[in-house]
Amino acid sequence: MIALGTHWFCPLLNRAIAEGYCLDIQYQRLGYCKPDVLTEVKRETRKSAGEISATCDDCPNQPLPDQP
Repeated sequence: MIALGTHWFCPLLNRAIAEGYCLDIQYQRLGYCKPDVLTEVKRETRKSAGEISATCDDCPNQPLPDQP
């Protein structure tokens, strides 16, 4: 994991983000909670949910696996 203090580099957003924001994205893309942050990320990146999941799956900082 490439940690930058309490921030991680996010290949999806192409910038450092807080660990909590990363977790918000992961929880939402995996369907654990409402998609408000994911909607914001879709707007910012102009990527579909599938493209976001693919980017997050390949991320070396991925804090949550898709499968338990």
